[in-house]
Amino acid sequence: MRTPSAVDIFSTQFFADFPDLFVILDKSGSIRYANNAWKKITANDLSALPGSSLFDFLPENEKDDFALQLETCRNDNGGNRFTMQLSSGEEDLVWCSCYLYFHGETGLYYLMLENITDQVIAAERMIQREERLKILVDNVNEYLYSVQFRDGMFIDTFHNRQCEKITGYTAIEFTLNRDLWYTMIHKDDRKLVTDNLEAIKATKKSFYIEHRIIHKSGEVRWISNSCVAVINDYEKKYQYIGFILDITEKKLREHELINHATYDALTGIYNRRAGIKALERCVRHSIRSNTPCAICYFDINNLKEVNDRLGHFQGDDMLKTAVMIVQHELRTIDVFTRLGGDEFLLIFENTKLADAQNIVHRIIGAIIEFNAGKNRPYRLYVSYGFSEYAPQEGGDFISAEQLIEAADKEMYFYKERSKKHFTTSVLEM
Repeated sequence: MRTPSAVDIFSTQFFADFPDLFVILDKSGSIRYANNAWKKITANDLSALPGSSLFDFLPENEKDDFALQLETCRNDNGGNRFTMQLSSGEEDLVWCSCYLYFHGETGLYYLMLENITDQVIAAERMIQREERLKILVDNVNEYLYSVQFRDGMFIDTFHNRQCEKITGYTAIEFTLNRDLWYTMIHKDDRKLVTDNLEAIKATKKSFYIEHRIIHKSGEVRWISNSCVAVINDYEKKYQYIGFILDITEKKLREHELINHATYDALTGIYNRRAGIKALERCVRHSIRSNTPCAICYFDINNLKEVNDRLGHFQGDDMLKTAVMIVQHELRTIDVFTRLGGDEFLLIFENTKLADAQNIVHRIIGAIIEFNAGKNRPYRLYVSYGFSEYAPQEGGDFISAEQLIEAADKEMYFYKERSKKHFTTSVLEM
């Protein structure tokens, strides 16, 4: 089927043969791409997808909820986790755990779906037939557990044999150490887990959360934790029953997807989209705090010459070298962005123009020192320009785009004589 624009080629190639379903949608929900797991999960042929909308494969009771997920994700410019059902080719419904991410630069949604029908069925059976729990846990491959309390005091815990596969601890170790189920949770996620446990006890609803655990080996792993509360008011006893899946690999894929949308693949610094967002935040902070901010727009003048004479490998090396030199001189609060090609942007929050210029002059000095080194295959020549927003001086509001345009104009003023400016005025400074 039709592949999205070139900016998404990485995504389609990276996710083509993943076992989980990966779909790219436009803003209306029309399917732009689906990987090879589409037929496996939905029992529908890929050939039927061109021109289709994902809404065509949703039951009626899911369509409004999914439309709301699309709108929320687009407005928040982030990723959402939720569950929903898809209609399969046999007119059955497939439960899916979904991760939806909106890529603002292309206006497309990335949707990853994992078939969790078996887990949902298992959870429903546990809720309906508590007395059959032992039979059920002996016949499933998921990590099932229960934690039991009376009058708010912990009294018992149970973990099936799959616990060792995910946590490294055996069921006997959980029995001997009643606090292990809690201390195993990553310390930064313990409040999330306990707050959700209290919530499902109060509302008698289930929860689905993702959090980290510390494996017995010391490795940090991500798990999905689905849990229900079974309450016995007569005996003042309640227990939590749930199942756990290891989603570490899934989290790594999600992280890879977010990195693809945020960072420049060659240099590792912010890409254009993320950099513009950072500058917009910087301007808003200046307005709120009545403090100045400044930017420096610069480019590498001789990148084309290096590419033509020494090859693109050396050109890429030049870009990475320039980024390394600049990063060494920046403060931790400064933001460094590659706008594209040989053009870069430095963002200095809560910084006066003169202070920003001092930082950039240190960078230029470091470049001069690099050029003075022996056995260099190339030298670095740059042009740069500044602009500032200082609300405390009573000036008119200036947008991120206006700041960039002003710095760009100043940079091009020097570009004509960039080598002379670079080697004389900076040295005199």
